[in-house]
Amino acid sequence: MKKVLSLVLLALCLWPLNLWAWQQRVAYQIEARLDTSEHYLYASQSLRYFNNSPDTLKFVWFHLYPNAYRDSKTDFAREAKDACDYKFWRSKPEDRGYIELHQLAAAGQALSYEYGPDLTGIKVPLNSPLAPGDSLDFLMDYKVKIPKIFSRLGHAGTHYEMSQWYPKIAVYDRLGWHPDGYHYTGEFYGDFGSFDVGLTLPRGMKVGATGIELVNPYDSLDQPGDSGSYRFFYADDVHDFAWCADTSYLETTETHKGVEIKVLCLPKNKDKWANVMQYSKDALDYFGKW
Repeated sequence: MKKVLSLVLLALCLWPLNLWAWQQRVAYQIEARLDTSEHYLYASQSLRYFNNSPDTLKFVWFHLYPNAYRDSKTDFAREAKDACDYKFWRSKPEDRGYIELHQLAAAGQALSYEYGPDLTGIKVPLNSPLAPGDSLDFLMDYKVKIPKIFSRLGHAGTHYEMSQWYPKIAVYDRLGWHPDGYHYTGEFYGDFGSFDVGLTLPRGMKVGATGIELVNPYDSLDQPGDSGSYRFFYADDVHDFAWCADTSYLETTETHKGVEIKVLCLPKNKDKWANVMQYSKDALDYFGKW
């Protein structure tokens, strides 16, 4: 009788954990073109969102992180000033950035949305509720005005550091939605999934990006010879996609225990980065052991 009672108590203790043992999953497909003369990024994006939760979803949240650089009223701007970092506060309007949505649809129907307290998030009511176990395809067209480098997203001339640059669906977990804003310090919470990202860039730009680079991924893809250089990247089981680009990068590539490592550095940092390849190998070894 005691053994039976112990098993029942154990099952009751583990029961909430089993209910919570789910994660949403995402699959992004993004095509983006970089304009280095005006520092704009023009993009179209499809997102397949898998509702693995036990809940029926009537709305979703998206992050529009580039809007953190729109004006001095955002959380990012205020927090930077509070930290005595006045670069953004004193910047010219033309050096700031933002993201504009030109299309937002799901299942072939346009969607409305409303901004949250900060411009870096939108709440999107769904035309039809998304039931547990179902998925929904979102379509978006947008452009990003790339700011000068004040933080994690920006450019310095034609050097680009592109993180938190695309409309990213917020995490929904057992506590609900997490439409957290873009802050001066802190990290980010994202769903794991796959990313297929095509980048059209001026010829001669060297690129580093999340995942692996594939050559000619689509036989039917037509990229005119004068449209620039087309690069395609794929990543799976990651929660974000970031990239950087510059014509002057010094590139070193080596293979370590079956993993290709590519190190990119600017010429001015060549001496400081002399040991980065070895650091990368050490990181793979130690994290692998841990």
